[in-house]
Order: sequence, then C-alpha cells, then structure tokens
Amino acid sequence: MTNTWHVLVEETRTLERWLDHRQIETEHWSLAVSEPVAGPETAADRARELAGAYLPDWMARPDRPGDRPRRRAYLTAGGSWLVTLAHEKGRRDYCHLRITPAQMMLDEAETRG
Repeated sequence: MTNTWHVLVEETRTLERWLDHRQIETEHWSLAVSEPVAGPETAADRARELAGAYLPDWMARPDRPGDRPRRRAYLTAGGSWLVTLAHEKGRRDYCHLRITPAQMMLDEAETRG
C-alpha cells in the first residue's frame, strides 16, 4: 500500500484503419505521464502548470519551433483539467488532455503462480 501523490496526464490518440474499403477512425485515451509530486497542494499547482504548457511530442512542429497549437483549458469541479490542443492552419492535428492530481493508493508487483 502506498499514498504518494502524482499528476496524471492522459491524452487521446486517434487510430485510422481501413475496413471493407472504408477508413475508420477510433479514438482512445492513454496515460502519457505519471509525475510524482510532494502532496495534494503541489499536485494541484503542477496540474495547473501542465494544463498551460504540456504538449505531446508527436504534436510538436520541429520545422517551426516557435509555433504553438491553439489551447483551451477547463478546470472541472473535481479538480481535473480538460485541455484541447489544435493546429488549425494547414494540418488537422488535434488532441484532448485530461490532467488530474491523484493519490496512488496501490502499487503491487507482478506475481507468477
């Protein structure tokens, strides 16, 4: 049992597949970051910082390092942040983020029987 605090960053990923000669897009959430922090106040502060600054590596533009996508951030009543990132000019890249302060309550090692 543990009770360490973390800030979790989840992001959407869009997968494109072809099925019966049709392009199908599916979207799912994946955990991208689990950053340990000192406590609940630090977790809330760090979540706010990440809501304003986090950018997935795959969304960065190496050919234009000063460019940043459009960012909209919402603080929910539960303390999580929902963020939308979008490159609107010339590309169709977008991403949704959920940034949450969280207390890790369980961390069990794998066992083999």
